[in-house]
Amino acid sequence: MHTTGVRYQQEYDEGNAEDWGKVLNFIGIDDVECLKTKEWTPLERGAIEHKYYCPDDGLLLIEGLSGGPKAWTELVDRSAYGD
Repeated sequence: MHTTGVRYQQEYDEGNAEDWGKVLNFIGIDDVECLKTKEWTPLERGAIEHKYYCPDDGLLLIEGLSGGPKAWTELVDRSAYGD
């Protein structure tokens, strides 16, 4: 069962890390159903990221947004994790 719209707190260290996320949807990437999230922190107003998590790969792609068009995109290098 998919849980789009669910909000969650990722990390909390008052004044240092107050990260939140929301499940946006599930999308197909290379024939695999991946999770797309929106992530933000109230400590950095306007700093929003969309992240894509895929089975067996984990975090695959990050899109940095600034309240408008995409500001940057990063393909995560899985070799950095020893995979």
